[in-house]
Amino acid sequence: MMEIRIRQAQIADVDQVVDMDSRVWQSYPTTHECIISRITVFPEGNLVSIINGKVVGYACCMFFTKTDKLLSWDQLTENGTIKNHDPNGKDFFGVALTIDPDFQQKGIGMRLMVGLGAILVRHGIEFAYLGSRIPHYHLHSTKYPDPKEYVEALDKRKRLLDPELDFYSKAGFTVVSVVPNYIDDPESLDYGVIIETKNPFFLLKLPRIKFLYSFYERIWNWLGLRMY
Repeated sequence: MMEIRIRQAQIADVDQVVDMDSRVWQSYPTTHECIISRITVFPEGNLVSIINGKVVGYACCMFFTKTDKLLSWDQLTENGTIKNHDPNGKDFFGVALTIDPDFQQKGIGMRLMVGLGAILVRHGIEFAYLGSRIPHYHLHSTKYPDPKEYVEALDKRKRLLDPELDFYSKAGFTVVSVVPNYIDDPESLDYGVIIETKNPFFLLKLPRIKFLYSFYERIWNWLGLRMY
C-alpha cells in the first residue's frame, strides 16, 4: 500500500507541480510564475501530495467574499495568481486540484480535499466554493442543450452524469450556478460550474468560538484520514 503524505507546498516543488499540471491540463497549463505567486501570497493555502518523494497531487485555495456576479476563473483568481486573496475574506474558493495521471483513482484527490477542508475549518469560514469543469458536456450537449439541465442529469446508476461533478458531490458539494465562458475548455464547451459546501461544524450548529476551531480541525483530520 502506498503511503500518501500531504504537506504545504514549497518553492522547491514548483517544477514538479508545473510539469504535472502541463500533463493534466494540456490546453491551459499553469506557469511557474503562477505557482510561485500562489505560494508567496498564501503559503498555507497550497498543498501537495507526496508518494516516495514525488509530487503526485497539488491543491490551492484562497479567501474571498462571494458576490452574485458570474465571474470567470481568471477573474476569480486574478489569472491564477491569487494576488486578490483576501486574508479577511468571508468565503473560501478552491483554485486548483491536480492529480498526476499515473496516480489517479487512488484517493489522492480526496486526501487533498480533506487538507483544504482543514484550512476552511481552521479559519472558521462558513462556505467553500469551487469552480468545476463539466468535461463530458460535449458528449451530451445535443441531449442537454441547456447546461443547467446537464449538471443535474443522472446516469443509469443514479450518479451525476458528469464524472467531475460526481466526484465533488461525494465530498458534499452542490451546484450553485453555471457560468458561461468560465474557462477555455472545449470539453466543457467553455462552461464552468460553481459548487458549494458548508463548514460541517457550522452545519451541525456547533459553537462558532475561535478557540474551538483548532479542536474542530483535529476532528476533521481524524475523520478524513479514516474516510479516505
